[in-house]
Amino acid sequence: MIRADHQVGHALRTAGQELLYGTNSAGYFVIAVLAATVHLALAAARWHEQRDHQQQAAAARLHPYCPN
Repeated sequence: MIRADHQVGHALRTAGQELLYGTNSAGYFVIAVLAATVHLALAAARWHEQRDHQQQAAAARLHPYCPN
């Protein structure tokens, strides 16, 4: 049981090092895809936040009880 846990831990560390350091061309590709995914997710979150604020402001202007 301990040996199996050690082997799994070693495999995870090795895979992590390959992703971080890009020891092969596939590693570089994976790093690029992960970086692009994170960048896209952050950009989408910013866009959604900005759009949500704009929609709320527009709704407040159209609301009949708004003092504007």
